[in-house]
Amino acid sequence: MEAGDVKNGWNALVRFIKANPQHALVPMAYFLLGKNAHEKLFDPARAEQFLKILLRQYPDHDISIHARDYLEKMDRVAPSSD
Repeated sequence: MEAGDVKNGWNALVRFIKANPQHALVPMAYFLLGKNAHEKLFDPARAEQFLKILLRQYPDHDISIHARDYLEKMDRVAPSSD
């Protein structure tokens, strides 16, 4: 994903999560899905979905702090509905 191949990177992360649901890197995979959904796919709803899954399933994981911060930043830069 970072090298520019968002589609293949995205699919690889999703396959990784499905194939290894108990792996220690799954929380990071959720974070990367959320971050890239927002920054590369411009899909804040999908980004929020993945970040909230991370926070719900792994609330005490170290990456959860970053997920909370990222969600707050997303909320601050969201366009107003006025």
